[in-house]
Amino acid sequence: MQTPVSSNNIDVLCSSNENHYFDRKSARIKVRDLAKTVIAFANAAGGKLVVGIEDDGAVTGFKCVGAGSMEEFEQAGHL
Repeated sequence: MQTPVSSNNIDVLCSSNENHYFDRKSARIKVRDLAKTVIAFANAAGGKLVVGIEDDGAVTGFKCVGAGSMEEFEQAGHL
């Protein structure tokens, strides 16, 4: 059974399996491309989306080449 990831511990976020309640995205993703994931979480009673961690669990953050700014992602959360 899939369960939500409740921890904010970076090691847990990097090593947890992605599922209906948890997804990792690179900071190189366009903010508008997060809509599909956010809508899916809204339809599935919530979830946790972390930006700045690659699918393989590598932390690349917002300083990697091609990354959007942290402010850009924060502003999207207020729309």
